[in-house]
Amino acid sequence: MKALIDSSLIKTKYCIPRANPSIISRERLLQKLDHVLEQTLTLVVAPMGYGKTTAVYEWVEKSGVQTAWLSLEESENDPIVFWRYICAAMEKIFPDLADRLEYVFSSPQLLEANVHINILIDRLAKHGAKVALVLDDLHTISHAQIWKGLAHLLAYLPANAHVIMVSRAEPAMALAGFELRSQVLRITAKDLLFRRDEIADFYLKRNCAFDKQIIDEIGSYTEGWAAAMVAIAVSAQNDRVSRETLHGITANADRYHYLMNEVFESYSSEKKAFLLKISILESLQEDICRAVTGEDNVTPFFEEMRSRNAFLALFGDEDGVYRLHPILKDFLLKKLKQADPDEFAELHAKAALWYRSRGLLAPAVSHYLSGRRYSEAFDLIEMQLGSFASKNEYETAH
Repeated sequence: MKALIDSSLIKTKYCIPRANPSIISRERLLQKLDHVLEQTLTLVVAPMGYGKTTAVYEWVEKSGVQTAWLSLEESENDPIVFWRYICAAMEKIFPDLADRLEYVFSSPQLLEANVHINILIDRLAKHGAKVALVLDDLHTISHAQIWKGLAHLLAYLPANAHVIMVSRAEPAMALAGFELRSQVLRITAKDLLFRRDEIADFYLKRNCAFDKQIIDEIGSYTEGWAAAMVAIAVSAQNDRVSRETLHGITANADRYHYLMNEVFESYSSEKKAFLLKISILESLQEDICRAVTGEDNVTPFFEEMRSRNAFLALFGDEDGVYRLHPILKDFLLKKLKQADPDEFAELHAKAALWYRSRGLLAPAVSHYLSGRRYSEAFDLIEMQLGSFASKNEYETAH
């Protein structure tokens, strides 16, 4: 049963992200996050590009607390899929949890009664040791039943367990009661902004030899926004940093687009084409990148991007699994759609075929739908209707 469940889940979604080798330790943030264990809930809420995930990752690594991590996407916006992923993430701490809870997912009544959550709460209480559950990119979740389940989990969470929600938006649940009982720790965009001394350390770690005047100007122009600082570091490695570049960060109405265009234009034509093609993918592995791009040797690309710390991060506990930074990914997708809608659809079809050949049907369907290959998506869903019904995955089928 466990093998059957695991085959439908993407492992990198429930693995702790890898550290960026250029990460700098920010003691003031760590000190604030050290109060996580005194709360029921920690909210890390800020717009894209503020370093939310990095801050939480650093705390997890240095705290030594047993941690289950789930990186969410819209495809998890289904109660059964969501809680199956929670179980998969928690199996790092409770190895038999998925087997214990599978019967619940086959019963709408048990699921509605939160039986799976009650069992998880019981296991956490009996475990005794400190445990943290990190839900990254929680803004992608909108299903009312999922939020209802999370509210139930928080209401009865034992004192040794803690939930950390990382999101671009406030969670869709009532938190007034938790706030009144001082059970919520908040990390805001203001907390995440880099201070001048941290900006200097940031560029020193990236071997960018900026003098104090340039550091001060970067601080003024970026206002400590992490994404802007990374973009400047990439530009510096390509000898493109100028006062015009810095001024453009604040002068341009669409700062995201401006920054990513600065980064994108610094790449070779071959690298630009490759990046545009792989932007449709959530998890980047050499096999699927070869299938989508048609390039035989993609290893040098990953090695170069990784060595430059250029909006690419290793993800999970498996070697060779990467993710593009959301800001760059969003920019590339928009550019690809505008430049060549037909290629956009064709790339999604290639990705769907790759996932389908490996039995990963949910991402295969998702890619077919994104590429507007509706007949292929319908055929694949129709083939699996019996399987969805047997596992109570009616929402997934829908």
